[in-house]
Amino acid sequence: MKNLKDRIRELMTVLGLTRQQFCEQTLISPASLSNIFNEKSKPTINHVNAILEAFPAVNPIWLLNGRGEMFLSDDDAARQTGSENVAGEPLMIDFDNPAPRAPMMVKREKPKPEPDAEPPVQKGEDAAPREEKTVEIRTRQITEIRIFYDDQTWETFVPKR
Repeated sequence: MKNLKDRIRELMTVLGLTRQQFCEQTLISPASLSNIFNEKSKPTINHVNAILEAFPAVNPIWLLNGRGEMFLSDDDAARQTGSENVAGEPLMIDFDNPAPRAPMMVKREKPKPEPDAEPPVQKGEDAAPREEKTVEIRTRQITEIRIFYDDQTWETFVPKR
């Protein structure tokens, strides 16, 4: 199963470009491309955008997910938009798995209790009424402030009383 790194390498081979030539055309730094190929880092959306801008005939769905043909047909290229593929589906990025898309996560909020509703009744051992405790907090006063500097020096400030 090929991942995005492998598809970038395959694109370079098909286009007959060396790493240096590919970097010059896409404006991706050679170090960044080397890190991707050596698996020190993964390609980012900026890398994908740079490749698609440098080579507009490349099918973004193939580049991102490994599905479809490597290059768009002339009709597909004319219909291609920035946020949808030729089938009208939103572009999905799967850098490691070109296999089926993972389901989208839906964040659900907990239902808020009605303002007039009484708190839920506790059952079992915790059903006894709770006792409220009053804790006295003494106000604290600043007595000294020290600032340490990176040259191993410091200053001490003492507030006036």
